[in-house]
Amino acid sequence: MSETKEQDSPTADEIVDDLAEEMGVEDEESEAEEEEAEEEEAEEEESDGTGDMAGIEGVFAVKKGSKKKKKKKKKKKKKKPSTADTDGIFTPGAADEDIDLDDIDLGLDDDLQPKSPVNKLLIVIILALIGGGLVGAHFLTLDDTGHGLFHDIGMVITGEYRDHAQRERERIEEEHRQAQLDAMPRYGRLHISGSPRYALIRLNGEVPFGETTAGQWRELRTTPQTYAEDLSIDEVHQIEVDLAGHQTFEFTLHEDMWERTGGGEYFYSVSANLRPEDGDRYREFSARTTLGEGHGPFLGELTFNTEPAGAVILVNGYLVRDEDGQPIKTPAVLEEYWTLDIDFDEIREKEGFEDVRSIRDIDEFDIDLDDFELRERDFRVDTPPDQGVPVEIFLPDEDEEERVLYGTQLFRNMWECQWKDDDERARIPDSDPIQNHCNYVFEFDINFPELADYIERREEERERIAQQRASAAELLEAGPDGE
Repeated sequence: MSETKEQDSPTADEIVDDLAEEMGVEDEESEAEEEEAEEEEAEEEESDGTGDMAGIEGVFAVKKGSKKKKKKKKKKKKKKPSTADTDGIFTPGAADEDIDLDDIDLGLDDDLQPKSPVNKLLIVIILALIGGGLVGAHFLTLDDTGHGLFHDIGMVITGEYRDHAQRERERIEEEHRQAQLDAMPRYGRLHISGSPRYALIRLNGEVPFGETTAGQWRELRTTPQTYAEDLSIDEVHQIEVDLAGHQTFEFTLHEDMWERTGGGEYFYSVSANLRPEDGDRYREFSARTTLGEGHGPFLGELTFNTEPAGAVILVNGYLVRDEDGQPIKTPAVLEEYWTLDIDFDEIREKEGFEDVRSIRDIDEFDIDLDDFELRERDFRVDTPPDQGVPVEIFLPDEDEEERVLYGTQLFRNMWECQWKDDDERARIPDSDPIQNHCNYVFEFDINFPELADYIERREEERERIAQQRASAAELLEAGPDGE
């Protein structure tokens, strides 16, 4: 019976060989050394009856008192795992009795918690690493300035944290301010200068007007101090500059061309340098605008057109009249005109008349205009440089509070030279100045309803922009906390 069991049941060496073969271990010398060591250990334990193997003798079925010879292993064919093979592994021995696994002490408690102190230590180390990583991540987390909590603690120790906090608050406030400014509708101030001076400006196809200190409205012309206010920088603006005898200057202003000032406003300056149409125009204009050039005086003709008709005209503060002393009303084409020979200096010397500046003021005072003589006058082209002739035009029948006053100055640059016909020019001596070859003209064309509408739109736009800026100022003053 014993021999049969020994032949049918695999020995410990065979079990180890099978496992090694399945795991791909082919080092026979190493395996042989392990077997020899196991046999020697079994003999020692058998001799004294002690040792761990004594209690599980039936499991490995090692014969007492016999020493196995070193066998030459035969390579077995790899078999497909089966239940029978598994049974052979877990049921070896010399007896048929089944082995109760519950009787084998595997070193585990009922709750499967490891008893080994090494395992407990490993678990503690892993938990410590995880916790340390979370804490480190908190301390190393960077704020908006690129600094972490360790940096802040260091500044508290060195006494620098208060200054850092103040700088951080200022940075946040500046970012808030900039965000509010960027959200505001943006407007710019356009400076328009150029050469020659007093050329007419058109902005987006419309002639812009400005109000003088005397309450008059005049077209914008190129001077060193000409500005167009409150232009939206988000829009494209077309600029045209015209002057008689010169080529039109055209310019397009885009959003990215504006320059931002320190106060958050936007500014742009354009210089319109006009070129004469040809050489004759250049020579005539140079002679006309040069002081003392020629043998003047050079006279011109003025055309006055208004919508509606019936406007009166003041030149140099005098009401323009005909030879009978009656006020001339538009439309009118004039080479000469008459005014009452009033000496405003003498009138201002009288008590109560100190504020008299023109005939418009005189009409408000108790002065008998029949006491003054009529005087014939003409329109001179060659006025002193940069000293124009004041011209005012208004509708006399309108209520004074609603009346729109147009007023400008007529400079020598603004006159247009219309060449005389060839026959007339042929009779002019060669020694005469080139100005004698010209008929000088200038035209006033005023549409009062359109001018009144322009003024109204301009005031509404200014009020709207003022409200926007006030709202933005409140937001900026409130700061990022809204306080």
